[in-house]
Amino acid sequence: MEKHFLQMQALRTKEDERAACEAIQNPNDYIDIRRLLRRMKKMDNMIEEIKALLQKVPGIRFGFLDVSLLKDRRDRYSEIDIVVLGGPDLVEMNNVISKAEERLGRPFLVTSFTIREIQERIRVKDEALVRTLQGPKIMLLGDEEEMKATLSVDS
Repeated sequence: MEKHFLQMQALRTKEDERAACEAIQNPNDYIDIRRLLRRMKKMDNMIEEIKALLQKVPGIRFGFLDVSLLKDRRDRYSEIDIVVLGGPDLVEMNNVISKAEERLGRPFLVTSFTIREIQERIRVKDEALVRTLQGPKIMLLGDEEEMKATLSVDS
């Protein structure tokens, strides 16, 4: 199923969905892919909602969804891991996150760093953090290449 997820990430239009389903030989695969596409659409909607909410928090320069949420913890009750960089207003961020949790029905785990903090942790080779920064992510705020240049993280 995860293999199908990775292959189907690019499929966003009805024509793409129809072509993919026509190419499938096994009817059970068809059903799995239809379910997967529905889940992807829900995920896209959730990501857009999180982006809109985070944009309301002053001080966030970069924000991303840690894609480990898609790998190891797949159930609908799993927390959503978000990393934000900058100097966000923590009270406002807490208010926004509370609203997001209520609206989306999912708990959030937000890790916040100032740019200076994260640069220091990279300098001392915090392996977990460097792995997260270099790994796959879904950007919520800012551009990934700009973030890497700002933090001096190689891809």
